[in-house]
Amino acid sequence: MFIEIKDVNHVRYLTLNRPKAMNTMTYEFIQQLVDAFDICKRDEHIRIVVLSGSGRAFCAGDDLKGMDSEKEPTPGNAQNAAEKGYLRVVKAIRSLNKPVIAKAHGFALGAGLDILLACDFIIAEEKTKVGLVFVKRGLVSGTALLSTLLPYQKVTEILFLGTTFDMAELHRLNLIYKMVPLEQLEQAVDDLIILLTENSFFAIGLTKRVLNENIGQTLQERFNSQNVIVSNLFHSTDMMEGMQSFVEKRLPNYTDV
Repeated sequence: MFIEIKDVNHVRYLTLNRPKAMNTMTYEFIQQLVDAFDICKRDEHIRIVVLSGSGRAFCAGDDLKGMDSEKEPTPGNAQNAAEKGYLRVVKAIRSLNKPVIAKAHGFALGAGLDILLACDFIIAEEKTKVGLVFVKRGLVSGTALLSTLLPYQKVTEILFLGTTFDMAELHRLNLIYKMVPLEQLEQAVDDLIILLTENSFFAIGLTKRVLNENIGQTLQERFNSQNVIVSNLFHSTDMMEGMQSFVEKRLPNYTDV
């Protein structure tokens, strides 16, 4: 198995576990990670997912040599290969109705950085090296997600040059939640989990859905999407509890999932 799974209370920890290869991904690896997120979506017990990497890296991208040697999809079947690629993981993270926290260290390169950027929160060790190095391998990728996060000229700088840079650059671009020394990484994740558990996970899931539906929509379409979600939320137990606890000046006890 390429994915280690551990549950602590309502938090599921998914650890990429191919340390000797710096957690580079084969098609089998990708399938296991997509399956792991799919299980998280269906498990009502799980409310937060933490994604990290074992060994010296979060994820150093695709294992190009390993992918080329795998029987399925065949190297000659480009469409099949693309459909089974790492973007399935990006979609799985963005479509998950639960917050995903990335805990990054070492390296997040190519597909690894794209997956990192798909997460809802990024907490990273300050010395982490990152980069979308696809053009250096004669590849085209990283365009879909990055173009929704940054201005066009910054996207071209990152993608056309394919350079590797420090995590501080992502921090400067406001793309990560927190950057800390390695010895503080675990505590920073725990602190964020505590903050999230003070809120309604039902509302968080719906908010995430609206945010992702907003991408590519006109302003009016965004208003419409929000109105649909709000109407679904309006008579929920969590909404009534949130309003009542505010009036009574006490901490809310959220129960919806």
